[in-house]
Formats: sequence, structure tokens, C-alpha cells
Amino acid sequence: MSAHTRTTVFSGAPNFDAEELAILKSMGISPNDPAASALIDRIVGIHGLRGRGDPAFQTGSKFLGTKTGRMVSGGLSALDALLGGGGAGGDIDDVLDLGGGGGGSGGGGSFLSSQAGQQSANAFAAQQAQLDRDFALAEADKARGFEREQELERLKAERERIFTDMLGTDPVRAVLFALGIGGEILPGGDRFADLAPLSGARAQADATQQALSKLQGSQVNIGQEGVTGLGSAASLAASFGGQAGGTGGNVLDQKKLLLSGLGVGAKRGKGRPGQSREESLRQIASVTPSGVL
Repeated sequence: MSAHTRTTVFSGAPNFDAEELAILKSMGISPNDPAASALIDRIVGIHGLRGRGDPAFQTGSKFLGTKTGRMVSGGLSALDALLGGGGAGGDIDDVLDLGGGGGGSGGGGSFLSSQAGQQSANAFAAQQAQLDRDFALAEADKARGFEREQELERLKAERERIFTDMLGTDPVRAVLFALGIGGEILPGGDRFADLAPLSGARAQADATQQALSKLQGSQVNIGQEGVTGLGSAASLAASFGGQAGGTGGNVLDQKKLLLSGLGVGAKRGKGRPGQSREESLRQIASVTPSGVL
């Protein structure tokens, strides 16, 4: 869209038409302001950006909530009103006579003295600088938001991969990881704290909890405190050995589940702490006949 071309009257002031005067009035800018013509061009440009969906200029945006943004919003509203009626036919070039001569009713020098005009120019320059700063901040916020979304997607993919790998070797820890539990229970899990739990994580935790409870013969809980209610490796092995796998299912999978639960353990003061796989196997061997567990 081409810039405005206008005739001038009196001390070099552009000869604005009635529609352009309405836009300037809505923003509190004098037609005698040296920057008034450039401001109208800027409003027309922003109107186009808004129409193309630029988020910085949509209703409710952070920029339009600033002092400068409210001034711009007034100009946009005036332009919307002109495009929506008044016999202008809804064409922005016709409404503002872009590229044409000066057929308007004229502002001239009757609005402000040259001194007041200079003061207005200075005020507009400050407003324009603020507009540029606010626009830059809005663009920076948008860029940061996009980068954050990309980082979250990367973390989701990484978490999914870790969960899949862990599920086959350390199922209880994998369930806690899927729930988003970190800290002392799952070192390193805190970096995924901004992510929602994996889909189906709670149901899988409940199923794992029930399986451990069945193997032990009493209630075991899995949650924010880790694995609570789980006995020692020796007591679990003795109980399991007496059943000789009578709970049904694959003995190797049951052994893996028990070792995983013992390895995770509970938070300090909430239950039996986690222990190494080697220590669990040593305790199991001390009470279990060879080949049972």
C-alpha cells in the first residue's frame, strides 16, 4: 500500500481529508503535527498486520494494553468505523484517498501555534519510540513462547523414550517417572516437572501397586512418597518362596517387579529406603532356595 500524498496549507501542514482527521482525533494528535501523516501511514500498516492475524495487534494482546497501544487501538477503531460505513464502500484506499491529492477539508494552521506544534511533535516522537519498544517486547515474548513450546516438545519426546527403556528393566521406577515424581525418589526427574503425567500413568501405577500388594500379601502404595508398605527383601523372598510362584504369572517378571520396588524404596521417614540390586539379591539368596526366586 503506497504512502499518503497530500497537498499542504499554511506552514507546511498536510491538507487532511475528513476521514484522516477522524483517525488523528481518535488518537489525540493534531493535524498540524509534523508527524501526523506518518502516523496515519503507520496505523494503516498496523491495520493490515492485524487483519493478517499478527497476535501483537489482536484484542487483548499485551501491547494493546499499554499506554501507546491504547492510542494505536483508538486509531484502529476509527479506521474500522470508517471502513464499516459512511458510504466509503469498505475500501481503505478510497477511505483515505491513498496516493491521491489533497481533496479534504483541511487542517491548516488554525489548530496549534508553531510552538505547540513542536511540542506535539516531541510528544509523538516519544510515543513512537514507546510504540517501537512495546512492539519489540511483544515480538520477543512471542519468540520466547515459541522457544518454550519447542523445549516442552523436546522434553516430552525424551521422557517417552526414557519411560519405554525403563519399563522393561525397572517397572516401578518407570511408573513414578511417568507420574512426574522426582527428587530423592527419582534423581533427574525434576527437569520434567513442567510436563503433565504421561497418559495412563495413574492407571499403570495402580496396576503395578496391585501386583506388588499381591506378591507381598499386604497393601503396597506407589505415589509421591515413593513405594510405601513394602517389606524387606528377605521377608518378601521368604513369602514368595513359600508360595513357590503360586500367585501366578511369570516368575522372572515378578522378581523384576520386586527388585524394582526395593530399589526405589520410600522417601526418608516414610518407609523402607531404596537399596541396590546387589544388596536385594544378597538378602533374597539368604532365605530363598536356589531356583525359586
